[in-house]
Amino acid sequence: MKEKIFKAFKDAILIGGKTSVSDDTINIYVGLIDAEKITDESQIAEAIKPFVPALKAVQANINSVAATSTSTKESELKTKYEKEIEDLKKSKPDTTKQDPPKDVPEWQKAIDALTKNVETLTGSLSAMQGEKLQTTLSRKLVDSIKEKNIPSYFANPAISGRTFKDEAEVDSFVEDLNSQWASAKQELVNNGFKETVPPSGGDSEVKEVDSFVATITAGTEKIVEQNKK
Repeated sequence: MKEKIFKAFKDAILIGGKTSVSDDTINIYVGLIDAEKITDESQIAEAIKPFVPALKAVQANINSVAATSTSTKESELKTKYEKEIEDLKKSKPDTTKQDPPKDVPEWQKAIDALTKNVETLTGSLSAMQGEKLQTTLSRKLVDSIKEKNIPSYFANPAISGRTFKDEAEVDSFVEDLNSQWASAKQELVNNGFKETVPPSGGDSEVKEVDSFVATITAGTEKIVEQNKK
């Protein structure tokens, strides 16, 4: 059943048939689901529903960082390859004094190969940086929300689709969310109600959030350690 839960999570975040979230990260969310209580595949969609917004936010962070992050090492290698490309272009023979070649010349093959190396390097290093940063930001987001005692049923809709470029933006978001939650609680009091959660939640949801935080933290540490190797 865990394999089917994994597939359901992955299908829920696919964009154009692809996802930038690693299998290890998805498996963290699979671990939050009590697979033994799911007796039919039709129950999976409802079981993963509370966690899909957070997983989509993780993917959005990866995509955002991967599109903008460039390491010093990457820049140095790109500069090196681009210089080699320019040197090869300068040293290419004068084709105006020769018959047009029937095959692609060696110098052009070398330029094409180096250009491809630059593109591959840029993509792989940016993706690695994005994966590492997004796990850090995700852990900080979850820890901050728990510290503020903001319930998941209130936080999840606000998290859905959000991207964060750095820790300062996470802090600002959590402070704003906490202010909204304080206003919502006060409105409940003004209307004669005590702070509560929807009927479908209750203590089980609070425990579920605690488990969610613990699992995300452990999983993030595992991913960061793997990226160091």
